[in-house]
Amino acid sequence: MEALKTKEKTMETVRDNNLNTLNEKFNMVIDEVKEKIKKSTYQDSKGVNHKIYKFKNEENLQYVNIDGSTEKKKIKRFRRHLNRFIKKRSTNSLNRLFFVIYKTILKVDKYPRVICVKHNNIQKLRKDWIEYQELANIMLNKYKEEKGDFYKNNSEYHKI
Repeated sequence: MEALKTKEKTMETVRDNNLNTLNEKFNMVIDEVKEKIKKSTYQDSKGVNHKIYKFKNEENLQYVNIDGSTEKKKIKRFRRHLNRFIKKRSTNSLNRLFFVIYKTILKVDKYPRVICVKHNNIQKLRKDWIEYQELANIMLNKYKEEKGDFYKNNSEYHKI
């Protein structure tokens, strides 16, 4: 039974180079992504809602209607990246799909990308934390070098 469901699910992905099917699937993907980005928020510790994702170069985001004059190799590449996004649903696979469509097929200079704002903030704070941690380790080593074994061996200096 599971194998049959898996086979049906695999049949949902685009298997042919039918341009109408590819265009429809991609246009549905654009609608789904726009909806997901609008709804995706997180609540910080203070109770304030923030957006998780945002578009870069959103003005270039448009529905695609690829015609038959496009090279077969580019259509196959488009289909492959479209199927990869349909299966994985990751920002990386979506950005690769946008790159393939807008840069290689439509030849647009600036293509749309989805950026995870929360991830970028976390990575920036991690980088800062690592820098300060290294500085703290340097200061700790200076402190230990200065202190040495002063408090262990010279306990009579502390008595008044």
